[in-house]
Amino acid sequence: MHNCLLVQELLSDIFRHIFCNPYSGYRTEADRSNLHHDKIALGTLAGLARTCKTFHEPALNRLWRALPSLIPLIQCLPPDAWAISESTLSVTKSIETSDFKRILFYSPRVRVIGQEYSTTLDYWDTETLRMNTQVLPVIWSRKPNPGPLLPNLLDFCLSSSDFVDAAIYPRLLVGLKLHSAAPQTPWDNITAVLNEVVPQLSSFIVFAEDLDEGFKILEGSQKALKLFLPFHTLEKLGISRIPVTPQALTLVTELSNLRILEIAIADRAMQIFTLSQASRGKGFFALSNLRVFSKSLTACQMLLEQVKSKSLYGLEVFRRGHHQWDLKSFFRFLCDRDLGQRLVLLGVLEEVFHLCSDTFEPLASFGELVDVQIEPCSSTGLTDASLLKMAKSWPKLYKLSLYEATMDEDPKTTFFGFQSLIAYCPQPTYLTLRINAKTIPSFSQCGGDYPVGETLQNVHMCTSPIASAEAVSAHLTLLLPNTLSIRCLNLGRFSIWTRVQEPITDDGL
Repeated sequence: MHNCLLVQELLSDIFRHIFCNPYSGYRTEADRSNLHHDKIALGTLAGLARTCKTFHEPALNRLWRALPSLIPLIQCLPPDAWAISESTLSVTKSIETSDFKRILFYSPRVRVIGQEYSTTLDYWDTETLRMNTQVLPVIWSRKPNPGPLLPNLLDFCLSSSDFVDAAIYPRLLVGLKLHSAAPQTPWDNITAVLNEVVPQLSSFIVFAEDLDEGFKILEGSQKALKLFLPFHTLEKLGISRIPVTPQALTLVTELSNLRILEIAIADRAMQIFTLSQASRGKGFFALSNLRVFSKSLTACQMLLEQVKSKSLYGLEVFRRGHHQWDLKSFFRFLCDRDLGQRLVLLGVLEEVFHLCSDTFEPLASFGELVDVQIEPCSSTGLTDASLLKMAKSWPKLYKLSLYEATMDEDPKTTFFGFQSLIAYCPQPTYLTLRINAKTIPSFSQCGGDYPVGETLQNVHMCTSPIASAEAVSAHLTLLLPNTLSIRCLNLGRFSIWTRVQEPITDDGL
């Protein structure tokens, strides 16, 4: 064996590439299609763990790093201690301290468990398994050591129902990060459980399945405010589904380590907060990523005025309601705030926006932008000239998404503007843009060789009007030699073209 393979840190990095966490990100249909591959990866890690003593620990650490639930650990009890009937796991005998030997061997390796978007057990061949209601009380009462069962847990999600009664499940899991869903929240139990781990808590997220219900339940709740009091170590806070009062906002500004903030704000609360004596001298000094949910751009701007951080790299604004927003004025405000040298991610999302040819002019100095998302758009007044200016202003652009679903009028942008992005942005990978694709540029009009978008992997042309799908496919083949997927929703017909198959159309859509 080569000497470099004796270095445990290097082995850990190698094994990390065998199997990435399936439970720490959104599970798309494409991810689900890789299920077979992931099962093979798990088997590979298990085999590596049995290969030699050098591989044993780093391979097991990777194999057990992410679990969909506690069930795989509970199945480490002796075989005669549990059984499965009608997709439900039950304990079948009295559990002794010695029965926890294998559980205690694997449990310190678990870092991620049961994300809210990935709770099935497909990867462990135990799909849709449930636990009998007596299993967790048995585990809690019989485990040999006090405290949580997973002492090194970094990331997990809990729903409010987990905190009812004795709150056994969260007490078994509580680690360094917490994600909490809360449409009907038992605040007393949540506060009691979290108080045990506040010194090491780094992340806390509250959200409601139904926004109106969440606002009704949480509005004016003093118990919600109490949660912020001891969270001085928080690095991530998500309160985008509860109405933030001026008092709560004041508490949030005192979180000196806060790097990521998701927050819902309103004009009135922001006015009171900015006028209050408490707001002076404070202001998000460590913030790097901010997601704001609001009906008003004015409220967003008032919040940004309070941000004193010199490292705000990401800004996403989500519009709630149907108020008209002047994006050009908002972008001019961002320019006046001198964010151009720092901002990498910029998004304005959730409602319908109208873009004019000069909307993005205030962002001409934002040369560090990598990811820009403005969607959905009712119509865009963008022209080829404005796309050219955009491309020259943002040379580091990796992703541009200007999703437009309208078919009422033809867009002013054409393949010439599309090709400007390719020519002046050498790194774009994801592009969503509606163009007028009825006319294909000739060789002479292109002024020589076609620009080649070697980095573009996914292109969404929205409802781009197309005269000939074959001609567009041929032209895109010249432009985009490495693109994996091109989609176009055109005149009620869904067309998808990929590098490995011919254009497909479905008249039924």
